[in-house]
Amino acid sequence: TLFQIDRLLHPTEFVAEEYEGRVRLALHDAAYAFIAAPLMAVCEQQAPGIELDLWFKDVKGLHELANAEIDLLVLPQDIGQHWHDDEHLVGQKLYQEPLVCLLRPGHPALDDAWTAERYLECRHIGVRDSQLGAAMLDQHLHQEHATRKFSAMTPDFHTATRLVQQSDAVFTCSLSWAELVAQEIDVVKRPLPFPEHVCGYYLIWHERTDNSRLHQWLRDRIFDICAELRERYDLAVE
Repeated sequence: TLFQIDRLLHPTEFVAEEYEGRVRLALHDAAYAFIAAPLMAVCEQQAPGIELDLWFKDVKGLHELANAEIDLLVLPQDIGQHWHDDEHLVGQKLYQEPLVCLLRPGHPALDDAWTAERYLECRHIGVRDSQLGAAMLDQHLHQEHATRKFSAMTPDFHTATRLVQQSDAVFTCSLSWAELVAQEIDVVKRPLPFPEHVCGYYLIWHERTDNSRLHQWLRDRIFDICAELRERYDLAVE
């Protein structure tokens, strides 16, 4: 019947355990541990026919999302940055968290009071961001006629953290990343001495998939994962 044909073309529900197909998701590298890994576990249990096609956000980001090359994007940004100017992209904030500093054990700065002045005296390690450009912290420092001196710019968090271990440079990163790597790597954590600077994480999709049952299901699973993450690390949404 016409009704049955319409249901085939426009299904009213998504049956997770019966679905088979690929979903393309781009994330920053820290989100692989916090979002991609638990999402894969959920899919294995509830929707084993889903294959997650994962990308780094600097390889496939906002432009590729707009052009339907990826389906979902998890984008970190400093609060105050604007992540897009495309009216067809939809975003929802997942959580926000403070920024902290990682140093190697025995770093000479650990013998001193950890102040803004001492922070700026240090050399730094940065992570390139092709999506959002300069961090809000560096924009703020520039307005105050100050600047961070970088020893290295790196492609990802893992590389930056490894460089911390073997140098006197400081890596400024998210709290959850610092907590994760501190379980595996011998590093020392200090608060960022500019407490007004925090990082937010957003799930972004295109309005073309807004009403897709599959994508609604996936977005809800990501929201559930991030709700647990907020509780574990006592993170805020606003």
